[in-house]
Order: sequence, then C-alpha cells, then structure tokens
Amino acid sequence: MKVRVKFFAVVRELAGAKELEVEVNPECTVMSLLEELAHKLPSKFREYVFKGGALSKSIIILVNGKGISELKGLDTKLSSGDEVAILPPVSGG
Repeated sequence: MKVRVKFFAVVRELAGAKELEVEVNPECTVMSLLEELAHKLPSKFREYVFKGGALSKSIIILVNGKGISELKGLDTKLSSGDEVAILPPVSGG
C-alpha cells in the first residue's frame, strides 16, 4: 500500500523533498514509517527526527490532518492513501 508523506519548513530542507509517496506494508504504523524514512533520507533528517534514539520533541506529525496525539500516537496504523505531514513546532510572534 502507498502513503503520501509531506514535509514542511526545516523538515523539508532536511528531507530534501517536498513530498514522497512511500510503499509500506499493511501493518505500518507512524513509528515504522518514520524508521523507514530515517533509513532512506539523508542523515540530517534522521538526526532531527530521532534525538538520542527517541522521537524528537522538535516535530509534529499529522495523519490525514489530525495530530497523532489525538490518535494512537506513534502506534497509529496507516491505511492505503493516508497522508502523513511532518513539520516543526509552530512558533509566532
């Protein structure tokens, strides 16, 4: 199955792409998708997303427009056609 991953702001620069279509297995979760992306994309992306082996607090992840904290967190299962957005925390002034 395929999911679309969109990258925003600094995450886009680190990933080297605006978006990707990724082939994943039917049991794919947000965490397994992130691990797969960490192996496929430049090391700068991996270092930004995973700090000390854990998911960084410097990213926000949405699945079909909903924050993963509203779903099942990193254990959220993905379905064919889902859209995953990865972005840095929003700041303003």
